Amino acid sequence: MRIKAQPFIHYAPETCAFCSGNGAGRCRDGNTYDVCPVCKGVGTVLVAQAPKKCAFCAGNGGGLCRDGYVYNVCPVCKGTGWAYVYEEDTEGDVA
Repeated sequence: MRIKAQPFIHYAPETCAFCSGNGAGRCRDGNTYDVCPVCKGVGTVLVAQAPKKCAFCAGNGGGLCRDGYVYNVCPVCKGTGWAYVYEEDTEGDVA
């Protein structure tokens, strides 16, 4: 019997496309935020390395996408501009 090892995936911070790395202010959807809703104000998101821009929105986080529609927030990358973004499971957390 062979045991398959889970591949190690390295994540590194990359600039958030939704807020252009500012963490707040005027964002991709045209609204002004105290805290960016995509990166939670950090200005970066954790992306699997080697980083790949979202093919659906060309790494813009929204706007004119591959299907010909204009989105405030890309439905594929959720505004990050990157493919393979690390998302923490926050369900079940106790405040």
